[in-house]
Amino acid sequence: RVSLSSRVLPVIREYPRLSTTVLDAYVGPIIARYLSDLTAQLVERDVKSPQIYLMQSNGGLMQVSVAARFPNQTLLSGPAAGVVAGMELARRTGESHVVTFDMGGTSTDMSVIVEGRARETSEGRIAGQDSGTPMLEIRTLGAGGGTIAWIGKDGLLKVGPQSAGADPGPACYGRGGTEPTVTDANLVLGALSPESFLGGRMRVDAALAEDAVRRRVAEPLG
Repeated sequence: RVSLSSRVLPVIREYPRLSTTVLDAYVGPIIARYLSDLTAQLVERDVKSPQIYLMQSNGGLMQVSVAARFPNQTLLSGPAAGVVAGMELARRTGESHVVTFDMGGTSTDMSVIVEGRARETSEGRIAGQDSGTPMLEIRTLGAGGGTIAWIGKDGLLKVGPQSAGADPGPACYGRGGTEPTVTDANLVLGALSPESFLGGRMRVDAALAEDAVRRRVAEPLG
């Protein structure tokens, strides 16, 4: 597989084109393999559709076959989908100015909708790497539901950037996780209810959350 800058980002200015092409080359093989496996599994499960689309970083759609060739255009597709949902919600509620807040497992993504539209940019950064691919303007904070709290060498409380992920996940999941996460803290504080977690479909253990917060945060801080 070859990433060619004149195909990835055919614009003037060498650095943005080079940096974006490096991103494309880095993620390209992984995404192409993933999309190939996804397509094959959909066929195995008899999921039929004339076309299969993916979200683009700019909030638009692209066919899976195109995404495999231009993976750099999908790098912010997840957060972009949240902003698109925010625009639709703004339209339905008649609110033309909205701030979206999308909290996931490892990050919180925020965007501003003005006059019913999200702002776009071609000067984004992904994991510290510059990208010239058109994308919705989204600011990412390094704290999500699985972000881990810890005590630094200076004796102060830190949150992130480490994450417990989905497996083992927060301590309250009862899947072997022992580190206190944002989800565990919200459970201890009462912001989350053990009975209604995930609409009551998932059981979480408040005692495990309290134990993790006590051992890793409260006791070390006195």
